[in-house]
Amino acid sequence: MAGLASLLRERMRMLREDAVAVAHVVEEAFQGRSELDDELLHKDVRQVFYDLQAEKILDVRREEIRVDGVDRRQYLWRIRDDIAADLPAPTAPDPTERLYHRLDDEAWERRRVPQ
Repeated sequence: MAGLASLLRERMRMLREDAVAVAHVVEEAFQGRSELDDELLHKDVRQVFYDLQAEKILDVRREEIRVDGVDRRQYLWRIRDDIAADLPAPTAPDPTERLYHRLDDEAWERRRVPQ
């Protein structure tokens, strides 16, 4: 994320805090994957991706697929190869960490044991 944030600061002349925030959004969206289906994106994140595409940081690839006998177009986002080579390798989220994030707030409440 630090490499992407510094790239955003250089190319888009962002403030440090803004660059870190955008890099975090990109990292959260990809979650360690090399490509990301456009249909999975929230419209606001998609707009950020369009801006990054304009700056030649992200690319989108179109793929023709057949679903239930109907031809569809699928759009897949990826970090450009020349950019990705300079970034540290993405790490998949730790399964234990994902478990903690799925727990409700009530799971963290301390309960008294009846005596």
